[in-house]
Amino acid sequence: MFLTFLSPVCVALIGVIQANWRRKDREDAEKYREKARLEEEARKREQQATAAGVRSLLRSAIVGMHHACTDQGWASTVQKEVLQRDYDAYRGLDGNGVVVALYEEVMDLPTKG
Repeated sequence: MFLTFLSPVCVALIGVIQANWRRKDREDAEKYREKARLEEEARKREQQATAAGVRSLLRSAIVGMHHACTDQGWASTVQKEVLQRDYDAYRGLDGNGVVVALYEEVMDLPTKG
């Protein structure tokens, strides 16, 4: 008689324990997904900030090259090669604006050395 009473109680306890484990697993999975989502957002913000910083540095280099070359009235082959590389990278980072005109002005200058 004791076993007939104990058996359903054990089954019920096991069911409650199993339900708690499943609930805990779902909660843990949700916490993990939320943490992963936040980390991905932070990674995207960091990548955007890095791209913006590199774009700014490239823009500054292109503007500086433009001033140097227009002041001397010509551009060397090396200066044009460096400018081309910087400009391509700048455009690859979605850079635009006045830099296009500056690039074209330098590329139209006479080439020396």
